[in-house]
Amino acid sequence: MGVMRVRDMTGTRVARPADVNDTRGARRRVVNHTRATRTQRLNHTRVGRRGAVNHTAVVRPSRSREGDAPTSPFTPRTNPSRFASVPRAQAPAAHPGELVGRARLLAALLLSGSGDRWQHTRAVARRAREAVPAVTPTGGQRAGEVLVAAAWLHDIGYAAPLVDHGFHPVDGAQHLRATGWPEEVVALVAHHSGARYTAAERGLGHLLDGYDAELGHSTPVAQALVWADQTTGPAGELVGVQERTAEVLRRHGPDSAQARCAAERVPALLRDAAATEARLAAPAAHEGAWYLTA
Repeated sequence: MGVMRVRDMTGTRVARPADVNDTRGARRRVVNHTRATRTQRLNHTRVGRRGAVNHTAVVRPSRSREGDAPTSPFTPRTNPSRFASVPRAQAPAAHPGELVGRARLLAALLLSGSGDRWQHTRAVARRAREAVPAVTPTGGQRAGEVLVAAAWLHDIGYAAPLVDHGFHPVDGAQHLRATGWPEEVVALVAHHSGARYTAAERGLGHLLDGYDAELGHSTPVAQALVWADQTTGPAGELVGVQERTAEVLRRHGPDSAQARCAAERVPALLRDAAATEARLAAPAAHEGAWYLTA
């Protein structure tokens, strides 16, 4: 065993085994290694935590090439520059009520800050639910879902991000088509409440050419949507069809497109509403009817 000489407290040199000093050196190395290991572990944990936070954060829109518009679940396929901040339907609804739930969400995001218009939309959706028994005997559950979804969405064309032509039935339908909504819903929104008459008076009739007129204003579902919309006042109050059409004429004025087409539009609305009420009064409407709760 090797020795080394060190001084004691009196200054006298004494011999101390070398392995004692080796042991102390080893201890120092162990302590230093442990501290380094702890530091590495701490740094690794901190990085790991940051990684976990970043991984669970909101995913930002990605760009396929430099300069391209960002792609996200809310970006329409047909025109990436329009409606980039507006939600879209991800896929055709697969479960009962799913279509209605998505429609309600989109309407709320676009119209919930619009005051009376939002109250009107909510009330029209409630009336549409009441009209579901008028359409399910011939169209089944799907017809009821389409009716209530269209009721939620019929006025979204008033929302500022969607305004394009300044004609809300077409602006709303244009967005719905661009973002993948079912064609029945698109057509109902485009043609709702006699839009074809007003569009013709405004010189915008050609804008409706691309939307199925049969689906939009000639089916029991289309007539039920007219009934729901035209028996609901501008602030959500329950009204009669004649009262509602008279209010529209007062609001828009005698020189408006609504006034110029009233001779054709108002009788058509009255017929559609009467047809829906007749279906609701029929016993078949309430035999095994399916009611929406969404």
